[in-house]
Amino acid sequence: MTVSNCIKCEGTVFEAVEVTIEGVDRALFAIQCTGCGGVVSVVEKHDSASMIHQQNRALIFVGQQFGMKLGLDTE
Repeated sequence: MTVSNCIKCEGTVFEAVEVTIEGVDRALFAIQCTGCGGVVSVVEKHDSASMIHQQNRALIFVGQQFGMKLGLDTE
């Protein structure tokens, strides 16, 4: 397997740091080199698929409390 390197300092260790970008209203992480702080990528803090799955589980739970079938079958 190859090792990813920072294009600025050749570092090989990275971290995710929450960032605010002007004009963007969602939570984001900057993936940055721990050595020099050079940003290599920006990703959403919460991916859409995980959020939808979590909401579906909540709907299923609420439906069970009222004896109703809510949510999507994911099994």
